[in-house]
Amino acid sequence: MRRTLFGMSVRALLTDRRGRILLLRRAADCRHWPGQWELPGGKARARESFAAALRREVAEETGLRAEPYELVHCYQHPLGRIEIVGLVLRAWHRPGPVRLSREHAEFAWLPSRAMQRLPLALPPHVAKRFADMLSPVRRSSRST
Repeated sequence: MRRTLFGMSVRALLTDRRGRILLLRRAADCRHWPGQWELPGGKARARESFAAALRREVAEETGLRAEPYELVHCYQHPLGRIEIVGLVLRAWHRPGPVRLSREHAEFAWLPSRAMQRLPLALPPHVAKRFADMLSPVRRSSRST
């Protein structure tokens, strides 16, 4: 019997005062999903809480300080030999400039409806459900 290996991923749903969502475009040399758009976030480390993983990943990828406060979506999809379980957490963030890591080529604050037109770093069936779920996204009172 073959065991399934799971990886945990956390993604931050960060919005500005106009309700736009922060999206990052992966660099062209990324191993998975090159040139596609995603929410800030990434893999949780062993014994790392979801909140700690999200704070760390957002800081590494954007330079922003974020604090998660609500689970808004979960998904599962294969990535190579691993099954990814992803959590999307709405998070507050402190105003400040976005400073991208080398993993990403650009960023944009976009309305949720734009996600339906962008190539997202997710399998198509997951991306569609996710984009549909976000339209329209609720604004955070403690965002930029």
